[in-house]
Amino acid sequence: MNLGVQRILVPVAVTLSLAPLFITVRGGAGEGELSAARENYYRLEGLYRKWDEGLFGSRNYRYRELEAFLASIIGSEIETDHDCIVDASSGWGDGSVRCSIGWLTLRGPLEEESLKEVLSDRPQLLTSWWRSGVLVSARGRLRRFGIDRMHRHGGIVLYLERIAVRANNGGAATKKN
Repeated sequence: MNLGVQRILVPVAVTLSLAPLFITVRGGAGEGELSAARENYYRLEGLYRKWDEGLFGSRNYRYRELEAFLASIIGSEIETDHDCIVDASSGWGDGSVRCSIGWLTLRGPLEEESLKEVLSDRPQLLTSWWRSGVLVSARGRLRRFGIDRMHRHGGIVLYLERIAVRANNGGAATKKN
């Protein structure tokens, strides 16, 4: 085998053999398929990352792309991963859900039944501090949105009709450390 070809093939083979260690599989509605709500979230996350990390000159293009996508899914469902924290700083009345990674905020009336299922018999988790510390998935129908362009790492605010939360274990709350 030619030495030049071998220099190329060895790193490629090593990279391909290590690839399964770095690939993450995201759960969905069934085996290998994502629900439309989850696909909306993953697409939103990808577009946000491109906009946030964009170089000078491409940020305006990426912003318009992000804005067009959000406008196209108004009236559609969106469901986050299990990385949201229920924010109880203003009590039950406000019922806002805040995504723990900081770039996404969901606002809207919270379905208290779904929250009670998540917290089960431990409602003190909500008032243990200014937020619960329980990681949940949030789902709702998009009414409107806002994008913060004033700051370098601006965020997105989604206003939902109603917010339903779900724990990773199908109801049992998991405390974030």
